[in-house]
Amino acid sequence: MEEFCRNYLKFMMCLWDKFWPPPEVPSAPPIAHPKPTITPSVDIVAVLYDFEARGQEEMSVQAGEELCLIRDEGDFVLARKLTGNMEMGLVPANYISSLSFTSSSHVTMDFPVKPNNYILNSNSSLSSESWYVEVSSRLEAERLLLSPPNALGAFLVRPSDTNPGLFSLSVRNENKVTHFRINMDSKKQYYLQNGRTFPTIQELVTFHKTNWKILKTPLLQPCVVEIDIHETWERSRSEFTMVRKLGQGFFGEVHEGVWNQTVKVAIKTFKQDDLNRSDFEKEISALKNLCHRNLIQLLAVCSIGDPVYIVTELMVKGNLNDYLKSKEQ
Repeated sequence: MEEFCRNYLKFMMCLWDKFWPPPEVPSAPPIAHPKPTITPSVDIVAVLYDFEARGQEEMSVQAGEELCLIRDEGDFVLARKLTGNMEMGLVPANYISSLSFTSSSHVTMDFPVKPNNYILNSNSSLSSESWYVEVSSRLEAERLLLSPPNALGAFLVRPSDTNPGLFSLSVRNENKVTHFRINMDSKKQYYLQNGRTFPTIQELVTFHKTNWKILKTPLLQPCVVEIDIHETWERSRSEFTMVRKLGQGFFGEVHEGVWNQTVKVAIKTFKQDDLNRSDFEKEISALKNLCHRNLIQLLAVCSIGDPVYIVTELMVKGNLNDYLKSKEQ
């Protein structure tokens, strides 16, 4: 439905963006300019959504444009325009769709691979690997990797939350987590960088554990997932920094915050004296059992001392009612 509306009712694009907003865009990494290579293949990508550059490293693009893909940069791709002044810059990876040009006379299009086909082929044993973790989102992966006893070099492979059927590699580097998209080419070979493919994800992980300098972060040990529920959810209040107040209710306030100077979160605060312990435990229990990409995910709790925190994913565009009524920027 979305594809039909965007392709054939383009004059209503503002409305379609309300119903199907483009994916959230993370901060762009700095561009590292590599030495020229003699690789003859050229990858062409099509832009799915309009994107406005927020800095010198990024490049503004419009839906429908075609770009020359230079290389992957985690959540972004480095690409060059095919018209005008041939501008080059970073574009969000989930704002594009791949079109692979293997030569000047042959064109192929890579379609998403169905999850069942992906698992039944070369990765039937993926779930048995110690570094494979089924998590609901990249935020949950970051929460796990930033939790003790995990440290520098902890990593995991997880299902991609933006490309169903594919996977991502998440690695802890000091107090931040870097995510790498695991791509699949037309021959069902897996890769992080163009020109270096592997028949299985296991072989891809093994190679990058030895050659970790390619990723600029070591893969030292699989992520340790805590079993103790209390230890998993209860966090130190010092890990969170308040940024701005979002709202206030009868029992407390809601703030935008940052977890470990990395992850944007929403922090709901209460005073112990105003807190009904039974209602609090019921709310926490309900949030722990909610696990869906369209529902807010509980990330952490600070229940020892004052104030009490309930930490969840941040709704970066506010509540749905106000967003739908807002004027187009």
